[in-house]
Amino acid sequence: MFKRAKSAITTLFKTYGITAVAVWLTTWVVGFGGFYLSAALALSTSGVESSCWQTAAAAYGAFVLSYPIRVGATVALTPPLALRLQRLRS
Repeated sequence: MFKRAKSAITTLFKTYGITAVAVWLTTWVVGFGGFYLSAALALSTSGVESSCWQTAAAAYGAFVLSYPIRVGATVALTPPLALRLQRLRS
């Protein structure tokens, strides 16, 4: 599953260039940030004392499991975004 997702991302990067990279980085930042906030909220409401590193580790675990979802989102969002940016430039 991960090999197929990796080849899809590589093909997307070659086809759409910086637009695909920007979409991928956006899904990365939003995804990790969302999981970090969720982990911080869950740990704080459960009364567990946790450090920043423990929260980040919990968030990273969930983040890694979301890889196929992030690939799918990038593959779905990049072509329409690239088309729209191309129309704006011309």
